[in-house]
Amino acid sequence: MHKLPPPVEWTFATPAITSGYGAEADWAYSVIETSDKAVLAAGFVEDASFNRKPTLYKYDPFKKTVLWESVMFPGSQAITQIGNVFYDVFEFDDGNGNAYYSVGTKTTSNAAGLRLIIAKVHPEDGSAFSGYPKVIQLNIGETIACRGYSMAPIISNNTFDGYMISGYIDDGTIQAVLIKLDENGDIDTGFGIAGYAAFSFTGYEEARFWNFTPIHDSGELLGYAATGWVKDGEDEDIFVVRTDLDGVEEWNNIITRTELNTALYDDGDLDPWRCGVPDGYEANRGFDIKIGPDGDFIISAQVDFYQIRKAEDVDVLCDAPWAAVYVEYTEFSSALLKINENNGTVE
Repeated sequence: MHKLPPPVEWTFATPAITSGYGAEADWAYSVIETSDKAVLAAGFVEDASFNRKPTLYKYDPFKKTVLWESVMFPGSQAITQIGNVFYDVFEFDDGNGNAYYSVGTKTTSNAAGLRLIIAKVHPEDGSAFSGYPKVIQLNIGETIACRGYSMAPIISNNTFDGYMISGYIDDGTIQAVLIKLDENGDIDTGFGIAGYAAFSFTGYEEARFWNFTPIHDSGELLGYAATGWVKDGEDEDIFVVRTDLDGVEEWNNIITRTELNTALYDDGDLDPWRCGVPDGYEANRGFDIKIGPDGDFIISAQVDFYQIRKAEDVDVLCDAPWAAVYVEYTEFSSALLKINENNGTVE
């Protein structure tokens, strides 16, 4: 017996709380439930001139009211820049009191254009802690762009050891990157190469991490697993990397079109292809990675492919001219992939 989905209890659309903002786009990329049962969202707001600002909202779902809004870096910017946004948010007590943290990107006037930003705000009113928000430049030159998509505290054997960030850097080649911060939110130069570990792959012009997960064994931190996508021309493929504590790669797997087709359509009754698999995967992206109950990794992903089906009103053999008898369209699907923890293969 099928059960009906639960009813919608409440909805929330961001109002223009801060003077001048909210006239254009308002996006929330990440949301959490806070320890005081409120809802905290991170994203950006725009004013009428399309100045985009990284923003945190705290919403009370019981009173149905916004408790506060924190807009970072007020002022104008070049509308051609795509930065000034928060992508991830979390709540954490580093031993000095509870706080909300967020990671994202800020536009700058230098050649790179993008800088990593970290926010730390008070839960009561959204005001920033002293020294925050931080605009962070990796020690690799002023022309290197950097974007942070995900951030989490690092805990090993119940000991706090800073924060890890996943994203990408661009020094002429876009490379996926893990960046480690110390307990004060500054670059931990003891990790990787001066605080970061970068990943690129032969045959692909770009690589980006969207999310990562720490790997523990009985409370001890062993390393990290991260997912995102690599790009070659117009084609994007999901990839996953496992590293040790220092960000040194242990294995990687770029999940190809063939592997995706086998994993997602290995049942003949469910196979969408009528006459083979055409070359059409383009935008396959890994967005989140978690550790499953058996220790393997679970990736949530976007899968984009071309479907070619025989037209319903035409009864012909598969070797007939496709253009005359087949309907082609693009389909985006969500997918969950199980990844072997030891070698990265799709299970």
